[in-house]
Amino acid sequence: MSASDDIQIEIWKTIIDVQKHFNELEMRVRNVAVTVLAAFLAAAGFTMKENMHVALGCAQISLTSLVLAGGTLCWLAFYGMDRFWYHRLLIGAVRQGMIAEDALAERYPAIRLTKAIGDASPIKIGRIRVHSSRKIDIFYLLIAILLALAAVVSLLQPSRPVAGVPGAALTEQQDRAAPPRKPEGRKTDVALPIPMRVESSPPAEPLAEATNRR
Repeated sequence: MSASDDIQIEIWKTIIDVQKHFNELEMRVRNVAVTVLAAFLAAAGFTMKENMHVALGCAQISLTSLVLAGGTLCWLAFYGMDRFWYHRLLIGAVRQGMIAEDALAERYPAIRLTKAIGDASPIKIGRIRVHSSRKIDIFYLLIAILLALAAVVSLLQPSRPVAGVPGAALTEQQDRAAPPRKPEGRKTDVALPIPMRVESSPPAEPLAEATNRR
């Protein structure tokens, strides 16, 4: 092994490390994206269970639809970061790795890791070969479409008119917590008893005193 080969192998090792680095970054982005998605779904489930609405104009809109719309936008943001940022950097590292392996292939046939991974990565669906970029598109866009459809379905649910100041947030939970109103019936007058004043008569004189006076 010449000194030139040593340098080429070290360059190849560095390229492999860079590939591993970008691959780990992509996996971290996807893990965070799934965690955030789970949080949005939990919030949407809670708002749906409590039948929460937000007053906009003269009608109430389901808060679940707004939560799902926010989750869709957040999910698409992770998609853009993954697909058009880190994945493109990974593709550049993979292409450079194949160039380094082609230079060493004649003397060291075993140094073909990048090519082997590239050949094993695509999956075949019928006559179509789906590569890593298309896998990312399917993964993110399919979930984004489902979230958007769920948001539209929640938005199209019947709304109720709002009595009060527009923009005030109302919920069914607040309506249930309000004290019930007493029915207004016909008022009836009730006669209250009037205390009567009774005058007491003077006590009778004793019989002996009456006889003496005579």
